[in-house]
Amino acid sequence: MSTITISKIQLEHHSFKVNGFIFLPEAKVYKNNLIAIFTHGYTSSKTDVFNWSNRLAEQGIASIIFDLPGHYLGSFEEVFKTDDFVYYAHELFSQAYQSLCDFLKSALLKQNQHFIIPSICILGGHSLGALLALKAFDLKNLPKEKHFFAVGLGINQEAKTHLFETAFYQKTLDIRRQLVSPTIAPNIIFKWILEEKKNLKIHDENIVLITGDDDIVVGANGSEELKNLLKKNNNVVSLVKPTKMPHHQPELAATHIASYTKNHILLNINLNGSTKDDS
Repeated sequence: MSTITISKIQLEHHSFKVNGFIFLPEAKVYKNNLIAIFTHGYTSSKTDVFNWSNRLAEQGIASIIFDLPGHYLGSFEEVFKTDDFVYYAHELFSQAYQSLCDFLKSALLKQNQHFIIPSICILGGHSLGALLALKAFDLKNLPKEKHFFAVGLGINQEAKTHLFETAFYQKTLDIRRQLVSPTIAPNIIFKWILEEKKNLKIHDENIVLITGDDDIVVGANGSEELKNLLKKNNNVVSLVKPTKMPHHQPELAATHIASYTKNHILLNINLNGSTKDDS
């Protein structure tokens, strides 16, 4: 079994300071042309996506996971203005990419290995983190070829109220709203999330939606509706629907992310040197 090295890192961007982990695979399995970047969902922390990076590291893929700003389970740093989160949170994927490349360059030098700028990047997240990953598609410093994993993300065009705003979830939210900065409280951020999902600009990308059949937050056809919406912008969209993967257990997506990466992304790299799917 290969040895995985985990290193602490702090990302700084705009008014944000967030914590993260970098996963470095053992040298003998390290893939030098592919990296991954993941973040978590609302009121949670990077621990939710820890297993995602751990499984990819076993396949030789270096990655970084990071906490979202204003999420106290990650750190006690505040988001002082709602607009700061709305306009700049997704740009942390750019900062994470650069920080990971800088780290790899230094780490590989110590191992007498040559650093090659990755030509392919996996971006992903859970729920809110998935939305931010999709919003990061056109950040200038990211590799041209990208693959997106959006876990626990869907849309219901007919819904007027987010499930989290219903009476069913109010008791839970009374606790969980205290885990984020007041500027990104549920009554503020959910309306923005709904509009952002309806108006995603991402186009011409490879996107994998992963949603459990038992994910009551996404709903029965939420991922199907999102898939249809994304396909209108010439995206290649796949949908994976495990029988058991409730919204509060995004770590269960690790198996599906690792499997898709192995059977599609890595396989195509080995066969063609590229992963673009023209189907």
